[in-house]
Amino acid sequence: MRRLRLSFGVVLAGLWGAAGAASAMEAGTGDPVRGGELWAQQCAMCHALSPAAEEGLGPHLADLIGRPVAGVEGYAGYSEALRALAGQGAVWDVERLRAFLRAPYREVPGTRMGFGGLDSASDTDHLIAFLTEAGPDASTAESGFRVPREVLAIEGETDWGEFLAAECSTCHRRDGSADGIPAITGWDTRSFVTVMHAYREKVRPNPTMQTIAARLSDEEIAALAAYFATLERAPH
Repeated sequence: MRRLRLSFGVVLAGLWGAAGAASAMEAGTGDPVRGGELWAQQCAMCHALSPAAEEGLGPHLADLIGRPVAGVEGYAGYSEALRALAGQGAVWDVERLRAFLRAPYREVPGTRMGFGGLDSASDTDHLIAFLTEAGPDASTAESGFRVPREVLAIEGETDWGEFLAAECSTCHRRDGSADGIPAITGWDTRSFVTVMHAYREKVRPNPTMQTIAARLSDEEIAALAAYFATLERAPH
């Protein structure tokens, strides 16, 4: 009888351990402090944590975990790819978010987001831990990079942008396809300008892009934005 009790206890312990492991895997084992640093570097220039914040380039990410894909009411900037997922009833659960943050262009071909993915699985878990714990009053909520309105208002010359785009096209494909490098074809000009200025001010990490952006004037960035906005992405 004692042996049976012991065996039953071992089984229960095993089941409890398996359930705990599954729960930990779902919740992630990331560090929200490190996740906050990643948020400030990679996300805050386009997204806010508060639904009451001024609309950025992307939708707010308040209460993201468990939210329907393309689910922010009133936000008009969702790509057709995300809207198609929404039509299938997709939700931003941890598994889907983890896959998307690692490889956005693989998981959602046609996404407009100018972000090629996080470098490691651990960084992904850190960011998810931050998004899970952060509330609308988190200290990083207002740390997003913002370009002055007068700079965003510069009208770029498309022909000049096409000339300047030769350097961009050594890495970024003009047909909009992506192989680990963010697609910039078909971007709206506001998104393009904001990201390039973030690189120029070294808010966004990438030494190569920081160097390239540092050589460009406001007018040249606007010209590139105008040119790439005119291009259409190849069908996926």
